[in-house]
Amino acid sequence: MTATAYIGELFPDLPTSEKEKSEESNFAQFKRFLRTCDEEGGLVTRSQAAILLQCSKQAIHIYISSGTLKTFEFFGIKYLSAREVEARFDRMVENGKAGKYKTLSSLACAAAANEIPEKKF
Repeated sequence: MTATAYIGELFPDLPTSEKEKSEESNFAQFKRFLRTCDEEGGLVTRSQAAILLQCSKQAIHIYISSGTLKTFEFFGIKYLSAREVEARFDRMVENGKAGKYKTLSSLACAAAANEIPEKKF
């Protein structure tokens, strides 16, 4: 008897192939991704957050390390809460550090149209 057959007898509920196992975990991960998107008002990558907050990727890393921004990992990619990024942007506006953009949506539109000059760090 092979080890795989023996494990299959001990745990009959386990998927029999790696393909089935990965499909199940991908589907479960996708459901968790959708649920988290709902709870967090969407998800953005670290690069997108850096553009929206007009800061470097290193600054995003500092926000994450300090607990200011929380990460979520799905399919090997780390995401940030859109709600938390927006709250951080709102604080920038309150402190007068948001530049000419007073709402995150106006900044996102400008970023999509490539109207924001790239910062050199």
